[in-house]
Amino acid sequence: MANLTDPVTLKHLKQVTDNMKTYVANATDDLVSEEALNTTLEDYAKTEDIPSEYDDTEIKDAIAELPTKEYVDTEIANALVGGDIDLSDYATKEYVDEALKDVDVDLTGYATETFVANKIAEIDIPSTDGLVTEESLN
Repeated sequence: MANLTDPVTLKHLKQVTDNMKTYVANATDDLVSEEALNTTLEDYAKTEDIPSEYDDTEIKDAIAELPTKEYVDTEIANALVGGDIDLSDYATKEYVDEALKDVDVDLTGYATETFVANKIAEIDIPSTDGLVTEESLN
């Protein structure tokens, strides 16, 4: 005689069947495709070809040669109170004027300051009357 203490209903059996179908359909997601199995790795770098550590010594050395914030602050403070500023590595205005006196630059086609100022003055700026202001939003 059959044990009827825990009968399986048709609804329960359909739910179990649907769950099994879903499991089987999703189970293939974890499998490796044949295409992936046939992929060659010759275009990829080998571990020994990859540097073990990025060498940024050159950059760090260049940064170390830059003046520190403290140095700049001290130099500015000294200059403000009448201290000396070493400008020996800078060109004087006279030097630059002398060096450039024979340089001839063709500026044909470039706009003059007057031309640009006139063009800006010609721009019709619309009235802002009636527009929402920041004050009215607050």
